[in-house]
Amino acid sequence: MSLFVRLLPAEWRARYGPEIDAALRVSRHGFADRVDVLWLAAYLRGEEFNARMNMRWMMKRLWILLVGFLLVVGGAGAAMVSAQLDDGLREVPNHWWSSGAVSPAFSGVLLLSYQAVRRWHTHRPEAT
Repeated sequence: MSLFVRLLPAEWRARYGPEIDAALRVSRHGFADRVDVLWLAAYLRGEEFNARMNMRWMMKRLWILLVGFLLVVGGAGAAMVSAQLDDGLREVPNHWWSSGAVSPAFSGVLLLSYQAVRRWHTHRPEAT
């Protein structure tokens, strides 16, 4: 059995292993087919991992940490930059050096907006 087939989960290997191995041996598109099998193995292993771990909970936590970090860093950058500008934060777009300090907060707001729109689209009631 080839290395590519061994990367598949055990139940897939037992059921489809010999068939995939034979198809890889006679294939005219060897490289592309092997990449497809690698992609399938990565996908199936990811599904297996998601089934074992409650990935939704972990991704939600990671999302909250990322957005919180971006907002804190951007807020700190905005506080540091606004002290050096005459008109405060309204002057940020006129200075390239100050916009870099505020951009993490802007990214955090964009991510929050994306999540809100995504949640609204998935949880909105059906139109009658």
